Amino acid sequence: MTLRREFLGMVVMGALSGCAGISDEVPTNVGSPETETLIKTFEGPKEERIESVEEGVTEQWETIIKRIEFYESGAAKIYPTSDHGCYDSLALKHELTDLPVGSSGVDTSEALTTVKLGDFDEALTIDMAGAIGSKNNYPNRTFEFRFYSTEGACLSPNESVQFEVPSSYLPE
Repeated sequence: MTLRREFLGMVVMGALSGCAGISDEVPTNVGSPETETLIKTFEGPKEERIESVEEGVTEQWETIIKRIEFYESGAAKIYPTSDHGCYDSLALKHELTDLPVGSSGVDTSEALTTVKLGDFDEALTIDMAGAIGSKNNYPNRTFEFRFYSTEGACLSPNESVQFEVPSSYLPE
C-alpha cells in the first residue's frame, strides 16, 4: 500500500512539474481571429483646430474610438484614444438595440459582446463577425460601440460611436 501511494505521488509531482513548463507558452489572445487581410477601415469622428501658426492644425477625437480595422477573418481591431474619461468598457450593439441606463449603470444584457478597455491606447481585437452572428435579422449594417463604466454611472458626452460593418460580417 505504501509503495502504491509513493508511486501515485511521484506520478502527480511529475505531471505538475511538466505542466509548470507549459504555462508560459499559453497564447494571450486565445479565441481571437487572425488579423492578416484588412478589408475595411473606419475612422472615428474628429475635430480639427488651428491652434496657432507655429503649432498648426491639431486633431481632437470626438469619441473614444480613433479607428476600427475590419479583417476578412471576422476580426475587428479597435484603436481607442488614450483618455477614456470615466468609461472602462465597450458594448457592441446594433444601432436599433437599446442598452438602458439603470440605477446600477448600463444594462448590457442585449449587447452582442462587451470589451474591457485596456490601459491608455492599447489596441483591442475581437471576433466581431462571430458576435454579430450570434443574433439574426439585422435591417442594416450599422452597428455601434456604447461606452460605459463598470464602476457605476458615468455621464459624459459622446457615449457611443456608430459605424458600418462589412456585409460579410452579417449572417446570411
